[in-house]
Amino acid sequence: MNFFSRHTKLLDSKPRQSGIDIVKACAIFFVVTIHFFLRTGFYQTNIVPASMYFETWMRIALIICVPLFILATGYIQSHKMPTAGWYKKLLPIIIIYLFYSILFILFQIFYKGESFDLLKRISDISAFRADGYSWYVNMFIGLFLLLPFLNVMFLNLERKHRKALIVTLVVMACLPEFINNLYNATPFGIPGTSGILVPNWWTGIYPLAYYFIGAYIKEYQIKFRKALLLLGFVLLSGALALITIFVSKSQVFVNFIGDYGSILILFMAVLFFLLVYDIAIKNKVVAAIMQNISELTLDIYLCSFLTDAIIYDVFLVKYMKSHHDYFVWFIPIVLTVFGLPFIISNIRKLILPVR
Repeated sequence: MNFFSRHTKLLDSKPRQSGIDIVKACAIFFVVTIHFFLRTGFYQTNIVPASMYFETWMRIALIICVPLFILATGYIQSHKMPTAGWYKKLLPIIIIYLFYSILFILFQIFYKGESFDLLKRISDISAFRADGYSWYVNMFIGLFLLLPFLNVMFLNLERKHRKALIVTLVVMACLPEFINNLYNATPFGIPGTSGILVPNWWTGIYPLAYYFIGAYIKEYQIKFRKALLLLGFVLLSGALALITIFVSKSQVFVNFIGDYGSILILFMAVLFFLLVYDIAIKNKVVAAIMQNISELTLDIYLCSFLTDAIIYDVFLVKYMKSHHDYFVWFIPIVLTVFGLPFIISNIRKLILPVR
């Protein structure tokens, strides 16, 4: 039996793991919540220590959204091999992207009165600009094409070499963003410049670090006490919120931590993933709901650009003038910007049944 045949069907033969559905459901809910901060002026609001701590903590804690998706991808797909069947699965991703891109273009033309301009619309679609949140699709297509070969490499390594690979990627891709951001956000940096304290050329490959960590957790079923994982996540995110407020000095948000590729975001994402990934849902109704959300995360993510435009840019702007006005209505707004894409995604699933 060759290497490919040994590994191709290992995951397919096992029952669905509800904990991964929870991870993906949390990730997509965190995404729409993070967009609340983007759409409601948080980054233009002065970070006053007492009144803004909770909001700052939420923003930092929930930024693990995209990393959770990539960790889950590594966990789920770590045994996929370079077969024709694997590459056929790229087509539904492209179809779903086209569906929501065209939907948003129609919204722009018929609701906002923009011109059709066929060449521009085709260019926007091909450059992943038609849907403003589609940068993730742009990244994921490349990751998708690489996955089988990443798996071949990973599965042929000994455990110690797998660890060495992950550490190498973290140091190359995730450590520089945090170190350089910290350098530029403190008095040690040069005013008016964006300095580089450590080499950062390879920071763009941070998805590989998340992917291989997810694969490693899958391979060895890493487990820690839930209480310690939860405590670690809360303390780390809480401490980072305090430091962010201090660094911001009552001015606008200073992102010294970095974004998805930062090592601190990686630590938080891994803590949360380990906290949730092996949870077994006993209630069949809850399990079905989590599975439904999990299967539609790409839909919800892409569709939310349209619903965000309607809710934030069209309606709420008429009634709310500052970030603090929005935050009073935080819960109903977030539930709405999650619920509408979820409903539309299920409608899409009925009329265009690809996934």
